[in-house]
Amino acid sequence: MSVPTISLHDFAARRAEITEELMRASTEVGFFTLSNHGIPQEDVDAMFALSKRFFALPDEVKAKTPLNGKNAGWEKNTQVRPSTGTADQKESLQLQFARMEGLWPADEDIEGFKTKAEAFMEQIRE
Repeated sequence: MSVPTISLHDFAARRAEITEELMRASTEVGFFTLSNHGIPQEDVDAMFALSKRFFALPDEVKAKTPLNGKNAGWEKNTQVRPSTGTADQKESLQLQFARMEGLWPADEDIEGFKTKAEAFMEQIRE
């Protein structure tokens, strides 16, 4: 099974169709890629580079921004798979537009993270 690519071209006119494609890909495959989203590739690359810098930090530093009960923050090996009872072998940093107070990495740990991440998130929201 391949990862579907979903085009956001003409989003306003195709909203229902795109929503259906996103739901199908999410429930049947679990992954998808987006095309024609209007975000310049250099901005996407810059966000990936910023993420890479965050995940390269020591766990003790990342743990300063723990996952809260509102799906924001950092986690590592905390989700347990019901089928096996074992921890999922991944880490993630979940960001939101709201409820991020105290969850942004400090500038002394990774300079400009909040500013750059918020700018990218705003770009996506547009």
